[in-house]
Amino acid sequence: MHIMKICFNHVDLFVTFFCNNTKLITYSTGYTYSEERVVRDGNLVTSRGPGTAFEFGIELVRAVRGDDGEADKLAGPMLIK
Repeated sequence: MHIMKICFNHVDLFVTFFCNNTKLITYSTGYTYSEERVVRDGNLVTSRGPGTAFEFGIELVRAVRGDDGEADKLAGPMLIK
């Protein structure tokens, strides 16, 4: 199972259940906070907000397909690093 979320906040109830001791981007306390635009920790992918949607999408491809190079093939033509 993959969990993917843009812009976590304190209202997300499943964070407490699924994400203890997990690196994620959140405005809540009790988790490892990151300033990165997109973070992947196991099957959890989070990002900072709507401005990261393309990078988030590319990371979702990596999460679902594995790191088989397809995400990089998609990112190149879209000028995403």
